[in-house]
Amino acid sequence: MVQVLEGGQYQFELQRVGETTLTLYSRVEKCAYQIKQSNGIYLAKNGQGYQPLYQVTHGVVYFRRENAQTITAYVKRGKRVTHVTKIHFLPTTRSTAINERVDHDRRDG
Repeated sequence: MVQVLEGGQYQFELQRVGETTLTLYSRVEKCAYQIKQSNGIYLAKNGQGYQPLYQVTHGVVYFRRENAQTITAYVKRGKRVTHVTKIHFLPTTRSTAINERVDHDRRDG
C-alpha cells in the first residue's frame, strides 16, 4: 500500500483526510482518486474500477493527518492497534486557497 501511495506511478498529492478515507490528486493523470474501505483498502478513480491496496480481515484502517504531506495509518482490530505506518505524499502544486479550504473541511485528531 505504501509503495503505491508514495511511488512515482501516480505521484499523489494529499487533498482530504477522513477518518477512514482519503482523497488524493494524481499529478500524472491530473485527476482525483479516493482511498476507500470494504474488506480492505482500495484505490478508486471516479467509478472506473478499483485497485486493492491492503487486505484487512476483521479490522479497519483509520487515517490521521500529521501535516500537509503526511498521514499516519492505523490498523485496528477491535480495540487493538495492530499496525501503524506513516505515508508521505508530494507537496501540493495547487493553490493555497484550495488547500486551506480542504484542510478546514474535516480534520481528524
